[in-house]
Order: sequence, then C-alpha cells, then structure tokens
Amino acid sequence: MLDQYPNIAPKLEVMFPLYYPQAGPPRSFYLTEKTGFSQVILTLFSVAALYFVASKATILWIDGIPQATLLWLPAGVALAALLLCGYRVVPAIFAGSLLENIEVGHAIMVSTAIAFGHSLPLLLCVWVMRRFFDFNNDIKRLKDVLVIICFPVLLGSALNAAIGITSIRLAGFQAGVPLSALWRHWWLGNINGALFVTPVLLVFLNRKLSFPAAFWRESVPLMIGLAVLCTAIFGPLPPEEVAGRFLIFPLVILAAYRFGQYGATFTLLITVMTATWWLMKDTGIPGVDAENLPLQQIFMATLAMTGLFLGAAISERQSLEQQLRQYTMALERSNQELDDFTYIVSHDLKEPLRGLKSFSQFLLEDYEDKLDEAGKNKLHVISGLAGRLDTLLDTLLYYSRLGRAEMAISETSLEELVRNVIAMLSISLKEKNTTVEIHGKLPVIRCNRVRIQEVFQNLISNAIKYNDRAENKIEVGFVTDHPSKPGETVFYVRDHGIGIQEKYLKTIFNIFRRLHAKDAYGGGTGSGLAIVRKIITQHGGEVWAESKGEGRGTTFFFTIPQPAD
Repeated sequence: MLDQYPNIAPKLEVMFPLYYPQAGPPRSFYLTEKTGFSQVILTLFSVAALYFVASKATILWIDGIPQATLLWLPAGVALAALLLCGYRVVPAIFAGSLLENIEVGHAIMVSTAIAFGHSLPLLLCVWVMRRFFDFNNDIKRLKDVLVIICFPVLLGSALNAAIGITSIRLAGFQAGVPLSALWRHWWLGNINGALFVTPVLLVFLNRKLSFPAAFWRESVPLMIGLAVLCTAIFGPLPPEEVAGRFLIFPLVILAAYRFGQYGATFTLLITVMTATWWLMKDTGIPGVDAENLPLQQIFMATLAMTGLFLGAAISERQSLEQQLRQYTMALERSNQELDDFTYIVSHDLKEPLRGLKSFSQFLLEDYEDKLDEAGKNKLHVISGLAGRLDTLLDTLLYYSRLGRAEMAISETSLEELVRNVIAMLSISLKEKNTTVEIHGKLPVIRCNRVRIQEVFQNLISNAIKYNDRAENKIEVGFVTDHPSKPGETVFYVRDHGIGIQEKYLKTIFNIFRRLHAKDAYGGGTGSGLAIVRKIITQHGGEVWAESKGEGRGTTFFFTIPQPAD
C-alpha cells in the first residue's frame, strides 16, 4: 500500500530507523573432506549430545510423551545441524535419536527404525533444497522460507511421523489410539519444532553478527513485553480459547518489521516456549487423544509461518534497497564521469578542431596565390572534415545530455504542435513539392512539449528528405488497433518515399547510422532517429519502423503512455 504513497516510506524510515545487526562472513561449521579429524569428531559428538539433551528437555518440560507435544525440539535441532554442518552429521542425528528412544524404553529395533525416520527424510529434503533450489541458510529470501517449509518442515516431518508411528504400532505401543490421530500429533509437533527452532539457529549462528546498541535498547523491552503478553494470554485462557491469542500477531509483525528475520525468529521462539509451558504444565501427561492439542499446534505453526514470511520479505526488501543504493552511487559516479567526458569533448577536443578549421581557411586566404589547385583542394578537404567532426561532436554532446536532463511534463495539444512543425518546415515542403495530411484530430496528451515537437520535426524532416518522387505526401495520425499494441494509442508518420529494407528497420535507430552515402539525400549525421528513440524512451514509450521494402515508403510508429486517470 505504501507504493501508492511514495513519500511516506522514506519519512517512516527517518522517524523509525531500522536496527539490523551487521552480518559478517559465514561461520565455518560445514564438514568437508578437508575438515580435520578432531573437528569432525567434536562436531558429531556435539550434534548427537545436543539432540539427546533437546529431546530429554522436551519430555521433562511437558512431563509427557514425545508423541503428544506442542513442539518437538530435536526436530529443529536436527534440521539446523544438517543445514549448518552438512550431510556428514547425519550419523550424529541418528545416534542422538537412537539413544533417546532407547532411554525412553523402546526396543533396539523400534529405536533404530525411529532414528532412521528422524535422519533419512531430512537428508533427502535438504539434498533437494541444495540441489534444485539454491537454498541459503540466512533464510532472508521468500524463496528460502517457502522451500524450507515445503520440504523438510512439511514433507520431511510427514515421512518422519509415518516411519515413527509405524514402528511403535508394530511394537505394540499406543494400540488404543487411532493411527491417524497419532500421526497427526507427531507430524504437527515436528513441524513446530522445525519452524520455531531451526530458523533462530540458522539466523543467529550462520554468520558472525554485530549488534548496535540501539538494537538492544528496542529489542529487549519488546521481547519482555511479548513474554508478559504470552503469559497473560496462555495462562488464564482455557486451551480451547484461541481468539485472544491473535493479539500476539501485532508484536511478531512489529519485530519482523523493526529487525527483519532476526526479530521474527527470536520473537517466535519466545512465543512458543512461553505457550508450551502454559499449555502443558497443568495437563499432566497429555494424552494423544486430547481434543485441543492439534488446534494449538496448527495455531502456533500458522504464527511461525506468518512471522518467517514477513521477516524474509522485510529482509529481502532491505537487501534490495541496499543494492539500489549501491547502483545509485555507481550511477552517480558514472554520470560524473560522463560529465567529465562532456567537458573534455566540448573543450579539449573541439578547440583543436576549431583551430584546424581556422588555420586551413587562413592558409587559403593568405597563400592562395602560392598554392596550386591540388593544395587548395586538400585544404578544403581538411576544413570540411574538421567542420564535419565538429558537427558530430555537437550531436554527440546533445545526445548524451538528452537522457540526463529533467523533463517538464505538461498538457500538450498534438494537433497544434504538429501544425507548428509543418509551419516551421514550410520552405522545405515547398521545395520538395510535399504536402502533410493530418488524419483525424490529434489528442491532447501529457508530455514534454519541446521534446515531442523534436520527434515530429525529425520524422517529418526525414520523410521530406528521403523521397525521390516529383510529388510526395506525408501522413500524420494515430490508431488504437495496431496489431502489436491493441487498445493503445499509437501515433504514426507515414511517407511514400524510398522505403527501407527489412534488415535495416532496427539498426536505423542507432546513432550515426546512415544507410546511404554521407552526402546523399541532403547529407546529415545519422543521429535524428537515435534522438527520436531516446526521447520516446524517456516518455516510457516505444518507437519502431515498418516498410514493405525499397520504393514503397516507410511508416514510423511510436507510443507515449499516459498516466491513469
């Protein structure tokens, strides 16, 4: 919506500056063939231990069983470890899951099957993300958030739940619980673990971060306020009461806007930790047939997805704005260099040319009686070439300045403008026995009057010049049913002159491009159509030429888009 009011966004950024941490280079957690043996062992042990501790903490935290929890922390730890450290940590994830299930009391075979379910689906999903979607651990792009949600979070968790539930059911556990309900609780718990834990680990561990003091001054009160709000909402409200919990969304949105993905992920982690504590602490051992558990899981998953998508959108916009600032600075430097070049051309190059032309004329005047005809001709050639080069430099200077000067846009009657052009060219029209016909009444449009007048003047002048008939007729008008621009107003200037071969219809708009000898058809620099294209492009339009071939005339079409009413 701010795009409709372009002056609001800059003012908001001045009033409320965004405090993003300064991101450094990526940390080197990734295990490769060149990684030292001791570092590999330490990393594998750390991942396995962290997985085991996270699982025990979850079970002790809810005082229940892992198949019926709001979120399963190890799912987020495993996915983060796989993304940060690479495929070589899969054995550590497997070992951590195996130890946790054995410690819970499952048989070796059941624990092994569950461990495979926790590791192999994640490995497959992460490989797909890396191989086909160029996933970035920073998750600051909308594409990255969508990919991580679709594959490891949704698909990986679904496969994990299917393998796990099948294993414990075959072993005789939870025989009285419907298989679909058991799978749903397991799946949603893994989803929330991955949604709330993985992003915060990726965002804060993937790179070295430097936090400005202003970040802490604003973020700490925001996080404390969020924890208090979550306590107030999840504590007294009964589990089936969901409406009041939507009060959390404004704070998550605020954190995502103020701090990007850093604020979004950390806010979501605080929310889910507080919510899990209050939702689980008074329920004893929540059975998997609890009616309200799936509702809480879906609510928290929706909150996480909203925060992650918004945080990625804000971070992606900030990145694009930074790139835009860099491009703007580069463009300013380029314009400055072009200005310097313009100065060099207008002074350092043109001055010697004027001297060359002047001294050639002086030689002709002072030594006319001492030069033979050959010498005089050579001096005439030198003077003519210097004059032509001076004209080319003037044209080049005008062309280069044309695109950088601001245009004054105003209501312009094209009917009046074209008639003024015809009056200006009346002498040339009379000499060439040429008439100009205006088809229909030309509209009033918003444009730069001087520039568009130059467009019509160049096109009509060309139509007068490139004609080999005793009588010629030039047509000016507009159509709204041109095949390439249906429904748009397309203006045209049509002549019945020498025509243009199809292979030249695009190249004729290049600067200094002439299809004939320099002195043929009155000569010229070959810049007129290039200037026409540049002016039309400045107005946001297009220009092109159509011709049926040599001797069959040419029609130049162009558009001048108008602002919507």
